[in-house]
Amino acid sequence: MSEKNSNAEQKIRAAAKQIFMRNGFEGCSSRDISKEADVNVAMVNYYFKSKSELFKAIFMDTTADLMETMIDVFNRPVALKSKFRLFIEKEYEFLNKCPEIPLFIISELSRSKDETLGMDSVFNQIQSLPFYSDCLKAQESGEMRKIEMPSLMMLLLSNCHYPVLSRPLMKVMKGMSDEQFTEQIILHKQYVIEMLIDYLFPDNKR
Repeated sequence: MSEKNSNAEQKIRAAAKQIFMRNGFEGCSSRDISKEADVNVAMVNYYFKSKSELFKAIFMDTTADLMETMIDVFNRPVALKSKFRLFIEKEYEFLNKCPEIPLFIISELSRSKDETLGMDSVFNQIQSLPFYSDCLKAQESGEMRKIEMPSLMMLLLSNCHYPVLSRPLMKVMKGMSDEQFTEQIILHKQYVIEMLIDYLFPDNKR
């Protein structure tokens, strides 16, 4: 592939990501994407054949971005409790830069007739990490509170994702500026770390 063609494909991907994030799959057309990328529709179809194929490529890239922190942290050779603390730190850091990603993923999974939108490979990769077996061992030894793994993941994700997603609501309810909300999120992150560590490791000091 020539450099010119490669640049054209990257322009299409970048434009599609912006539009899909803003309008969702149903809220745009290949023509909208071609206009945003400043290329013709034929070129969009040349690289991706259809809007559906382009959307799936963008969705998978976005999912990989979201899961990158989890895969990186859960693979690190550090103590289990440190992994939880580090995951929360890194997840808040990522979501502060890309707050739109969780809502985009949830919205499109709810819309699509394909229940996973190709996310199976990412989920399988995460579930194969030693983190899960480490948690089960820690629960059996009494180091960690016994909790089902789906509930553990919901505890982590809800306490990391929802506070960031609540920005519009908090700005209305509390009259916060973006700067004030960012300051509040930094403080809230520490509350989440303390709360979850204390709950999951009740007999251990932080």
